[in-house]
Amino acid sequence: MPEQFQITLINDKIKLYQRFGWFLIIVFFAVASYFYFFVNSTNDYTGGIIFLASIALLLTLKFAVKKTKQIIDIRYFFALAILALFINQQYLFASLALVLMFLFTISTLPKILTLNIDGIQYPSFPIRKIHWQELNTALLKDGLLTIDFKSDKIIQQFIDETKTNVNEQEFNEFCNKYISK
Repeated sequence: MPEQFQITLINDKIKLYQRFGWFLIIVFFAVASYFYFFVNSTNDYTGGIIFLASIALLLTLKFAVKKTKQIIDIRYFFALAILALFINQQYLFASLALVLMFLFTISTLPKILTLNIDGIQYPSFPIRKIHWQELNTALLKDGLLTIDFKSDKIIQQFIDETKTNVNEQEFNEFCNKYISK
């Protein structure tokens, strides 16, 4: 029997986060463009043209790569938006974009649950440590992980079976072994 299990949980909201991330990037690019072209007191538009060309290049890459089933990380676009806002001296918007990029990164991290002798590390932010003494049961059945607490709270989540290959019987025996101690 293994000394540790690592299980990848399904993140059902990843597509929603991706769409919202793209919406935010469009908003930040629009804000940066507005400040560069309409608020900029100098009549030098070279930087703006380079900025728009880089956006066009990244979008072209995104759609070209989409056809080949590879993914360009959205954080590159966030970084470009932050840089554009910073160059336009819009530090408040740049800071907001940086915070939102950080939150986006946290929300799209793989949700990997780790079970070992000490307990369960649940993939939240920050990582939640669950001790075996807090649990009534931890059970994996038909791809559904159920963690039942003594405080009558329950966590149920489906595992990503494409990324996790686990023997349910071994997993359940492992959990029962440490819960019963």
